[in-house]
Amino acid sequence: MTSFLKSVIRMFKKNILRLIFMVGIILIGVAFVSGLSVSGNIIKNSINTYYDGEKVSDVILKATNEDGISQDDVNKIKELDFVDGIYSFFMYDINMGEDKGDYRIYLLDYDNLPFNYIDLIEGNYPQEINQIVIEKTGQSNKIYNIGDVISFTLDNQYLPLDLSVEVSGIVSNPLYLAKQKEYSQNTIDGSTPDINSTDTSNLRQIDCIFYIDTDILTEFLGDAFKDASDVIMSLIPKTDAYIKFNNLPKDRFSDEYKNKVNENIEIIKDTINNDNYAYIGLSSNLSYRSILEYTDKVDVLALIFPVFFIAVSALVTLVTTTRLIEDERGVIGTYMTLGISRNKILMKYLSFGLISGILGLGLGFLIGLTSIPPIIYNAFTISYFMPEVMDFNFSFLIGGISSALLFIIVLLITFILVYKYTNIQPADLLRPKAPKPGKKILLERIPFIWKHLSFSFKSTFRNLFRQKLHLIMTILSVAGSTVLIFCGFGLVDVSNGLSDNPDLASMLGSLKLISFIIVLFAVILCLLVVFNLTNMNISERERELATLKVLGYNDFECSMYTFREILISSIFGIIIGLPLGYLLLSFVLDYVDLGNMSYVNWYSYLICVIVILIAVLIVNILLNRNIRKINMSDSLKSVE
Repeated sequence: MTSFLKSVIRMFKKNILRLIFMVGIILIGVAFVSGLSVSGNIIKNSINTYYDGEKVSDVILKATNEDGISQDDVNKIKELDFVDGIYSFFMYDINMGEDKGDYRIYLLDYDNLPFNYIDLIEGNYPQEINQIVIEKTGQSNKIYNIGDVISFTLDNQYLPLDLSVEVSGIVSNPLYLAKQKEYSQNTIDGSTPDINSTDTSNLRQIDCIFYIDTDILTEFLGDAFKDASDVIMSLIPKTDAYIKFNNLPKDRFSDEYKNKVNENIEIIKDTINNDNYAYIGLSSNLSYRSILEYTDKVDVLALIFPVFFIAVSALVTLVTTTRLIEDERGVIGTYMTLGISRNKILMKYLSFGLISGILGLGLGFLIGLTSIPPIIYNAFTISYFMPEVMDFNFSFLIGGISSALLFIIVLLITFILVYKYTNIQPADLLRPKAPKPGKKILLERIPFIWKHLSFSFKSTFRNLFRQKLHLIMTILSVAGSTVLIFCGFGLVDVSNGLSDNPDLASMLGSLKLISFIIVLFAVILCLLVVFNLTNMNISERERELATLKVLGYNDFECSMYTFREILISSIFGIIIGLPLGYLLLSFVLDYVDLGNMSYVNWYSYLICVIVILIAVLIVNILLNRNIRKINMSDSLKSVE
């Protein structure tokens, strides 16, 4: 093993703690970015896979008059090349009165459904003429159990029946994934609804959805009307028809899918030339539309918050790498004196950045992709009946770009610093770096304040402003953490403030969980940042702290000496971070159209400050041991 390789190994051993913290900081940033950025895609892919398995229709053709959909039009649509199939049926919304609400009735052939399968969840499909199955219960729907009897009057002119039916089973229709109530075709004021309108303010809401089997109904009509069931069934209009296309992209949430569906609809309109039909695509489906809207909100969060995670990680990496190479300036000077090439020296320190980057990226992706998407996916179950199996066929676009950017920043910082030092004369590198000349700080020029400060505070302020780069990096790092923590708590407040809105309540519950994830990762990042910066501050001030011990300072006083500096720096960071957090959260809420800053409670500002200060206190307690271990004799030895 060559002497150079041995020195590389010694560098890693000596700086193992720095390596661990660089890996940890990169890991937290990458885990959050990668996990959050793919969550929206995983949800969409899972729904796409579920829709494929259930053969969800692409369009529902709905008759706008009482004549229904003609068989001739059905045949014309079926003959089109891009139509995979069409299935027509009877669907009717009944207003049962204020005490019972609104029911939706489907008349379907359970055994021969080509699309939108009605899957049995519990109980049995109807076996008797007085049995039905009902749709799974959402959060606001009427709750019926198997064996319950429902009595109602079907007052449709084609099918006037007084029925008393028993619930034999509970089923799942893939068109109804959202747990919030569906909108009825009956209006609140009794007017005729506009099926093509997206305005739902005048529509009643469905309290229960149930399905009548056409075979069972045929038997019932045959018994009741002396074998006239076929005639009666033929008189029942087909109010709706499921249409499935065969020329669409796989991703139903893409713009290409929507555009192609619209193109197909226009061709169908021209083919059948009937103005009495409405064409309802998935984009008008309540479940689909709300899932798309919600995942888009998650994608916006995944696009905005990584900027701050990467910025904080990059700043801390800059400070850590700068300190590492400054500690090694004498070693670099020795290499240059021995004739070792700049490229070889560069590779030594790049290896530190490479290893920390590779470990941070690898562990970050592993932890982020295995922890955050399942949490967010499960959060969606608050609002939706999600498929049991997640589809992890996702894109690394946002997470990959963000992580690659962070990795490049780490290497670039290392390259620039090493390149800078290898341009210095070896003789200058072999001499210890001269301390910066002392000069008055701004506070010293205000005698009224300065003369009332104790020696400890005077030293603290002098040290802070003498190490301007260290001060700026600490302030910016804490400010970035403050922004993220405040935004997390702010999103929780907004979720709580809007929870009285029935259409948003369930979605906001899961958004709140995402907010907690942001807070958790931001707090962990803050702890790592403050710990790393404080630990470096102590290590580079060992000689100074040893001097204080010789002068009679005890361990607590020495600890307070460094604690005051990081505390004051953190307060400056908080002062900058809170307004930035306010601006960022205001932008996010406006961009995703979700409430406003008036929902953010005053105590969230206070909690954010307390969290940062507690992090600083925890770090000081943990690092107090390092101060106690300082060897005064070794630290005060001459470095000449």
